[in-house]
Amino acid sequence: MVGLSILVGLFLCLSLCFHCRSDIRKGNYGDIPAYLMDSHYAGAKKLGRGLTYQYPHSFPNHYVPQQYLPDRLKDAAYYQYGENKTEQAAKAYWARIKGKG
Repeated sequence: MVGLSILVGLFLCLSLCFHCRSDIRKGNYGDIPAYLMDSHYAGAKKLGRGLTYQYPHSFPNHYVPQQYLPDRLKDAAYYQYGENKTEQAAKAYWARIKGKG
């Protein structure tokens, strides 16, 4: 049964990669938010890089509502939870800490 779980996981991973690559090939991408860009060099601050980044591990549940994708993809949902109990538990956990469950 473990072999089947691995195959299903691999299929889901490849499916997600395909979806992401499809968006990229269609030109459906955008700029990385400035606060996520490297800020460890002279001049980064002047460019507005890293100024408002919030480190998730400094917050309860290691989560902070912060946009990680470019603006045009901010509502994209590349990951779909499966029906198995582990993924449903993960889905419930994320909904709870995001205040949506």
